[in-house]
Amino acid sequence: MIATYSRLAREAGAKVTIVSSDKDLMQLVYDGKVEMLDPMKSRRIGPAEVIEKFGVPPEKVIDVQALIGDSVDNVPGVPGIGVKTAAKLIAEFGDLETLLARAGEIKQNKCRESLIRICRTGTALRTSGQARR
Repeated sequence: MIATYSRLAREAGAKVTIVSSDKDLMQLVYDGKVEMLDPMKSRRIGPAEVIEKFGVPPEKVIDVQALIGDSVDNVPGVPGIGVKTAAKLIAEFGDLETLLARAGEIKQNKCRESLIRICRTGTALRTSGQARR
């Protein structure tokens, strides 16, 4: 619901502030239109802060999260891939689907083998939580 209301308000020309410390909502941040306020840290979060945390812009956060996993949301991720590696891979390949389709081209052996194994076994990297921007 937060994603839907935020999108509708943004499309109507309103500026939106999402008050939450949930990192999953960072994908909703939209330059100059949607920001977050983390009440735990009293910190505003815009596109620059999302890039600082995930190494990618807000619209790519869900791809990074699918790779690194999230135990709170029961997303397994890819063994051996952390935020920096995930951000580098998404920057290089553009998105998760392209990365998986071109997994054989990954230079790092461990990452390549892990992603190829996931592709072969059909293990899903969940991106179903992606909010509509």
